[in-house]
Amino acid sequence: MKKRLILSEARSKKQWRQTDLAEETGLSQTQLSHLESGRCFPRPMTREKIEAALGIPIDWIGTRLQGPMTSGFVENESEEDQIIKLIYSFLMSGQRRDWPKKIGFIREVADRFEKETAEALQRKKLIR
Repeated sequence: MKKRLILSEARSKKQWRQTDLAEETGLSQTQLSHLESGRCFPRPMTREKIEAALGIPIDWIGTRLQGPMTSGFVENESEEDQIIKLIYSFLMSGQRRDWPKKIGFIREVADRFEKETAEALQRKKLIR
């Protein structure tokens, strides 16, 4: 399995500008800019178009984590409420038939987070 790159790295590896990728996928350069900066998260069809054009799997989680994570939240809102809003918004952004894929993606994110957190804690213990 190929190593997943964040979107900007994958595009740069192909030596394309955002306008090149926009032409190839039919997306706007502005939309690609928002995706690369992590300001928004692409729908499954958009992800498929981009990966097909670049010929490489993209680390969409890593790409999203490049951007701000605070927009759309109310001041003093609990972290749990913020997460619930994000998951709900993510699930509702497409068709009901997409839910199994999206739930699988949420599980992938949770598993990845759990693994990376455990590794970070292990490193911290080893350093002390």
